[in-house]
Amino acid sequence: IEEKQKTMRERLKTIQEENKKRIVENIDKRMDALNEQRTTQFQNALDQMDAVLGRITERADRAEAQGKNVTSARTAIVTAKHAIASARSAVAVQAGKTYVITITTDAKLKDDVTKARTMFNTDLKTVFASVKDARDAVHAAAVALAQSVREEKGKTATSSDTN
Repeated sequence: IEEKQKTMRERLKTIQEENKKRIVENIDKRMDALNEQRTTQFQNALDQMDAVLGRITERADRAEAQGKNVTSARTAIVTAKHAIASARSAVAVQAGKTYVITITTDAKLKDDVTKARTMFNTDLKTVFASVKDARDAVHAAAVALAQSVREEKGKTATSSDTN
């Protein structure tokens, strides 16, 4: 980041207005800070999803020990683990990225900044989508477990009603 800032300061020397220089530097610093903040939020969310998935796995173990069929829940748990791992790698890649505002001329400064911000926003949206997919997979695992347990209860109630 420091290296990127040095090269940007060199490029900013071509810009005449001091106000524009300050604005571009602030935008650059803000993008770096936002990237760090958002990736930290994503990591925290994935940690929570891991904890929830651990509790779902424990409940599946208990249900299986009681003789219930939790095969669909186990499949959903494995899918959720893969989704979380995929999202973690996407967050790690995003955390390592830096966005360089390539300054060409004074007249095209706004376009140059817009390109960098657009790329940053697009990347964040992609990472958010992978985190959301992981969340949906964890939710699907919880639903699959609940349905497995509910089906077993329904079968037990039906079999005792017929007796």
